[in-house]
Amino acid sequence: MKKYRNKKVKSLKVADYTTRELVDARAATWVVGGKKPGVMTSMPKWAFARKEDAQKFIKENDGRLTNFDEALDLALKENE
Repeated sequence: MKKYRNKKVKSLKVADYTTRELVDARAATWVVGGKKPGVMTSMPKWAFARKEDAQKFIKENDGRLTNFDEALDLALKENE
């Protein structure tokens, strides 16, 4: 996204943590932090199609609920 800032994003999909199905990144419920290590950044960020699945994940792994904008902002700040 940083490389192509001048282009309009038509669709942005992420894999739902629970089902691995692709979902709209902006509509997903996000979990940041927690004790489960992330795969691409030091601050883990996980996407969920269902808020209930995200809440269950937090009970088991800690972290906190957030939205796409904050998850993206955190990711961009890590790569500065």
